Amino acid sequence: MNSLFIEQSEYSPRVHFDTKTNIFEISGVSYSDDTISFFEPVLVWLQQYLQHNKQPIELNFRMNYFNTGTLKRFITIIKILEDYYKSSKIWTEINWFARQDDEDMRGYMDDFQEYFEIIPINLKFSRN
Repeated sequence: MNSLFIEQSEYSPRVHFDTKTNIFEISGVSYSDDTISFFEPVLVWLQQYLQHNKQPIELNFRMNYFNTGTLKRFITIIKILEDYYKSSKIWTEINWFARQDDEDMRGYMDDFQEYFEIIPINLKFSRN
C-alpha cells in the first residue's frame, strides 16, 4: 500500500503516513470548518493499512493549533490505533510534541493519556 501524503494548507494540517518507516505524522494547524471531509480519507486509509500491517507504528502529532472538530478526529485516530494495538499486539505508540511553555497542547496530551489507558502516549518537547 502506498504512503499517504496530504500537503498542509492554510486551514488544514500536513499528513504524512510513511509505509516504508511506519512513522506517521500530522503537523501544523487545523481549523477548517469541515474536518470530517478532510479526515475521512485519512481514517479510511488508516483502517485499510492496519488490516495488513505487521510492523510497529509511531504516530507523531506536531500541532501548533487545532479546533474542536479536529480534536474529535484525533480521538478517532487514536482510538483506531489503540484497538489495533490491543488486538494485534503489534507495538504502536503516539508521540505528542509540544513546546514546553504551551500549556494548552500539554493539557490535551494529559487528557489523551487519561482517556486512552492501553496505547502509550508520550509527551515530547519541541524547540519551535
